Amino acid sequence: MKLIKRCLVFMAICVCTVLACSCNKSKDKDYIDLNNGESGITIKGKKVIYQIKEEFNKDYYDKDDIEKQVEDEVDEFVKAKGKDSAELEEFEVEDNSCHVVIEFAGMDKFCEYVNECEKPIEDFHIFKGKYGDIDREIFGEGENLIDAKIATKTEFEDDVPVNSKITAVDSDTKVLVLNKPLKVKTEDDIKAVSMGVVVKDNIAATNGDMCYIVYK
Repeated sequence: MKLIKRCLVFMAICVCTVLACSCNKSKDKDYIDLNNGESGITIKGKKVIYQIKEEFNKDYYDKDDIEKQVEDEVDEFVKAKGKDSAELEEFEVEDNSCHVVIEFAGMDKFCEYVNECEKPIEDFHIFKGKYGDIDREIFGEGENLIDAKIATKTEFEDDVPVNSKITAVDSDTKVLVLNKPLKVKTEDDIKAVSMGVVVKDNIAATNGDMCYIVYK
């Protein structure tokens, strides 16, 4: 998301411009439905489909200039990481929104892109694999997991029913762990998540804490 915002800030300095992104094409291509200001990832095998959506509602925004800047940034990343590391899939402006889609060859490339190009305040970490293979020093233990069926609220009370908490996870269980606010769509049904993660239509919305998503 910072990629687009940086382009807009640059244009604000040079030609009084700022950026934002969104798109209705997400429905056409089975993308995650995002609101302006949101981003999301879809896991497809080893690949990561990264979506960014922002407002695009100022007369001085120039679609071609911003698209060129986004393309250049992705191209520079590809030159540094390898030709198959990432690909700009879509840049669309529609209904006062801009929608960017980038496909990454794997979790490692997506993680590198976020840390090197978006430059978050705290390092971004993401893991996909078996629970038993997690680096506990980075990702913690995945405590206070709750059944995805009840993780449908934006806020949770302290008195979540005891029977909704999962006290143990098998070492072979598939998990996705990350510390970035994202809407996440996995290949399989989501079974459990960390407290504070909201699940709707099998899409988990993380909150920036170290969040666990357990799936079948």
